[in-house]
Amino acid sequence: MEDAQEPAPAGAWRAISSRLDALAGAPVAAAPRVWYWAGAALAMAAAIVLGIFFTGTSDKNSNLININSAQTLVSQEVAPVSPVAKLQARTPRPVWHEGSAVPAAESAELNEELNEEPACQAAGTESTETTDVPVAKEEPVKKTADPFAQMAFEDARSSHRPVNVSVTLIGGTSGNNASSGRVTLAAPGSYVQRGISETSQSTYGIPVIVGVGARIGLTDAISVGTGLDYALLSRSFQGTYTDGATTQSGDFNHTLQYIGIPVDLFVTLVERKDIKLYSNVGGEVEKAVSNKYHLLGTDTIVGDKVRGVQWSVGGGLGIEFSVGKRTAIFAEPTFKYYFSCDQPKSVRTDKPFQMVLRAGLRFDIK
Repeated sequence: MEDAQEPAPAGAWRAISSRLDALAGAPVAAAPRVWYWAGAALAMAAAIVLGIFFTGTSDKNSNLININSAQTLVSQEVAPVSPVAKLQARTPRPVWHEGSAVPAAESAELNEELNEEPACQAAGTESTETTDVPVAKEEPVKKTADPFAQMAFEDARSSHRPVNVSVTLIGGTSGNNASSGRVTLAAPGSYVQRGISETSQSTYGIPVIVGVGARIGLTDAISVGTGLDYALLSRSFQGTYTDGATTQSGDFNHTLQYIGIPVDLFVTLVERKDIKLYSNVGGEVEKAVSNKYHLLGTDTIVGDKVRGVQWSVGGGLGIEFSVGKRTAIFAEPTFKYYFSCDQPKSVRTDKPFQMVLRAGLRFDIK
């Protein structure tokens, strides 16, 4: 209602204007003319007062207020009441112009009303629309991989790598050709056969090697192996045997049996789905557990104890074929060199540098 006003009736102004015209045409004295203008001013003031009075009390203004109230209710039904609209719908407050100071009490109340959320809708109405406030989703924090932490993890995992163990069954052999008078790589040693003299060259049998072993994986490509080998060496020759009382001549069959412990290092070179190519290098120590000479055609068997051990080193290549989930067959052609260690005569002392072919089965157990 701050700017409400009612214009003065048009008839009142015409009446005042006609009186002024009539008075202007009649001759009056100077003093009465002063009263004339005073009366006109009083009449105009009265008209203005009456206009203001009728403006505040007329039914027409009351209807205008009711219409504005109805429009306010309709607007409340259409849209939720905001704090600002709620504040404007209340009793008019004094207008505080820009640059003027607002009383502290009014400022605090105004801030409280603006910050207050509407508790309910307009009376008698229900909200038909629900405003969904979008909730910002938290983006997952992308962690940047630390290469040094990854390397530390790989080292820790490799240090706790489960040990791969496999069992091998080995069979092998080597050449049995004699030196044929050629210079050998090593002297046969100083072993002296007890009471037996050889009168012919030796014919060597094919060496036989069998064994069992285990391979322990250190990494995915490197493993070590050890085990227990049995080797049987044989040869035949003509000679004589003297026991101090009698002398016997004939063909002799000489057999040597060794038990050895090999230690090898295996390095994988190429690995495919079912095939693995690797290299191996290592050494072996063997102890003769039997040394016997049998004079053929008689019951004479001469046994002799062998002192010391036989050392050898070697290396070569190996190939492995998987035939099952935990089973594989392998072959290892290996070059070996047997040192002169005062051992009984054999193909090893005659030809210390030999090629040995080992083959077998491997079973993964862990």
